[in-house]
Amino acid sequence: QGWYRGDQHVHSHKATDWHDDDQPIDEYARQAADIQLDWMIITDHANHPLFNADKFNDQRIACDAVTQQGDTICLYGQELALTTEGAPSSGGSNERAEHLLVYPGTTAYTPLSYFPQSECDPSNPFDWNKNCPSPSSAFDWADASNALTIIAHPFDTSFHACALGVCLAGQNDWLTWDDDRAKGLEIFSNDDGVFSEFDQTSFNYWRTSQIDKIGVGNSDAHYPEDLGTTHTWCKIQGSLTRSSILEALSAGRCVASNGPFFSLMINGVGPGERTATQAGEVPVNISIRLPEATATEATISFYWPSWEDNPPFAQRSLVIDEPLEQTTITLPLGDTSGVHYPLVAVLDYTGSAIDDENQLAPKARKAIANPVWLKVTTGNPDPQPAITAPTSSLPIPLNAEATVPFLIRNLGGATSANGGIAVISSSPQLEIL
Repeated sequence: QGWYRGDQHVHSHKATDWHDDDQPIDEYARQAADIQLDWMIITDHANHPLFNADKFNDQRIACDAVTQQGDTICLYGQELALTTEGAPSSGGSNERAEHLLVYPGTTAYTPLSYFPQSECDPSNPFDWNKNCPSPSSAFDWADASNALTIIAHPFDTSFHACALGVCLAGQNDWLTWDDDRAKGLEIFSNDDGVFSEFDQTSFNYWRTSQIDKIGVGNSDAHYPEDLGTTHTWCKIQGSLTRSSILEALSAGRCVASNGPFFSLMINGVGPGERTATQAGEVPVNISIRLPEATATEATISFYWPSWEDNPPFAQRSLVIDEPLEQTTITLPLGDTSGVHYPLVAVLDYTGSAIDDENQLAPKARKAIANPVWLKVTTGNPDPQPAITAPTSSLPIPLNAEATVPFLIRNLGGATSANGGIAVISSSPQLEIL
């Protein structure tokens, strides 16, 4: 209940790549309705030399029209090619670009404007990923636009520049970017739904080094039939709207998947949320829904703590023979010394899908849940209301007055409670939990 799925990396304008035909947004909308995809975020290559502000505005209007029709929610973002300052060149004298997805708004829908420093190398539309704007200029613009930024296909070195059948490998120069500025990264990105070696590298990097960022699954579809082959499930609070989608993505209440629905809950909270529990055998409630109708055996791998470069902390196998499988398992969790640790869970099983020859064939299915953040204590833990991780800061100017919701923790030795509304005067900054 409350879970919906979408694809946040979709290309409508084939002219923004090296192809010669466009894919109208309404064709993607029909495909989304056919596969019951709840939303899509169009991310055309805004700084391709064949793209411009007029095309951007036309496509955004077409995307809005899809939303108004009511079958699928369409948001219009953009994918920016950015040249890292001082990065080594790849295959020539010009530095090559890495890609950043920009979504319209972090917690509330705000239409994006066209990135003002968009154009990369205009000399060759077939080999244009060079001499692009800098990452700092893109992040400055995205922050000012209240946009959500996601690193695209982080370790896929095959995409950068292909001309006449020859592809020049990328340099992963995005690793030199300011880590704090990107809000998330694709941990599963493939237009055929296959979890590749590049995805495995992205997952390992995210789990061990960047677990505080949002992990998403996207198809990078360039054709309607590829839409949703990899996607993201999100837990939506309230009704399904553009704003509630962006809020769920920003909060990390998400699961990257190539088909199955998968989620876990501890003390009533799930991915992207925080709770406290007592050390020992901790009950974990599991929910799984498979796209296949047949029973299968699945494996769930748990990583705890997630930042250690280690094999799974625990694995559990279960037979799934119901349309919606719900079960409870226990994990032996020790004291975390007052710190919230991230528990990451991954579902794997062999399912089936229609292949390119229209035949039913085996398919490796996977779903990766964003972490549940757990503070484990040996005594009785303080009851903790579910809050979204990571926390954020709300600036309050000096000598200003603001009315804000806030959370009181252990006030005077009492248990945590919602404090409702407070009037804060002359405070330089408030941390809102």
